[in-house]
Amino acid sequence: MAVVVARGKKVGLAVLSREHLDKFVKWVNDPEVTVYLNIQKVFTLEDELEWYEQVRKSGRDRVFAIVELESKRVIGVIGLHRISYYNRNAELGIFIGEKELWGQGYGEEAVKLMLDYAFNVLNLHMVYLRVKDFNRRAISCYRKVGFREAGRIRDMALQPDGYHDVILMDILEEEFNSRYESFYKRIQEKAAQSSAEAP
Repeated sequence: MAVVVARGKKVGLAVLSREHLDKFVKWVNDPEVTVYLNIQKVFTLEDELEWYEQVRKSGRDRVFAIVELESKRVIGVIGLHRISYYNRNAELGIFIGEKELWGQGYGEEAVKLMLDYAFNVLNLHMVYLRVKDFNRRAISCYRKVGFREAGRIRDMALQPDGYHDVILMDILEEEFNSRYESFYKRIQEKAAQSSAEAP
């Protein structure tokens, strides 16, 4: 049972659990999924357990399962990595593992929820990401959310058809908060109102 900590209309962010790892193993060994990721090895359940323990203990990673709210099934993973609390930034990583759900807005909503958490819970100032130049669907998603291209690293990703550039994209807290209502701020305002009305 996924414990959802943030909700949108279609997806929620849930606490990462060991029970999700069987799905993760399937996804990270599927070439149709990993072609978009920076993965070059075969992963076992033991590998995923080791990764899970590292993430759980890390102070520089915050990773959530993406849950489709209607079916309550886990459909992907999203996280903030290399969090710098001094510089107030982090790198975003995401993938939807259930391929039949690609291109239906699940990733876009999950990214918005993750950015809300980054800016309005962790108090970060900037979130950045890296995306391979042929991943048009992801680039379109990030642009819709509000990410801007900050640059590119030429020939960084070797693919079966040759080298590809990796595009760097970023978004600032004021850019995000000026466009979207915060789930977390709404909860805070509701709590403050309830407290003020209490006898």
